[in-house]
Amino acid sequence: MTEKVFTPQQVKNLNLYQAAGVFHPFTCGNNHEGDNTLIAKEEGWVCPNCDYTQNWAHGLMLDFTPERLKEMSPFADAILERLDKESAHD
Repeated sequence: MTEKVFTPQQVKNLNLYQAAGVFHPFTCGNNHEGDNTLIAKEEGWVCPNCDYTQNWAHGLMLDFTPERLKEMSPFADAILERLDKESAHD
């Protein structure tokens, strides 16, 4: 996967969607130990533990901004605060 399929903003939105915990995240199609939650990169989705890739996402996911999260969840502020704290430790 070398061709870019997502913009930098879409990558940010997709990873917010994955981490927010509001919906079931996209996961690896392979059966293995460890985290199977896919991570968005400009080249597409990647599994952190194997070579699985995926090159598409639903439109809702591509447009999943903090503002959209706030429209969907009464817990949005707490979710965003948790994600900010987690990213500060990465």
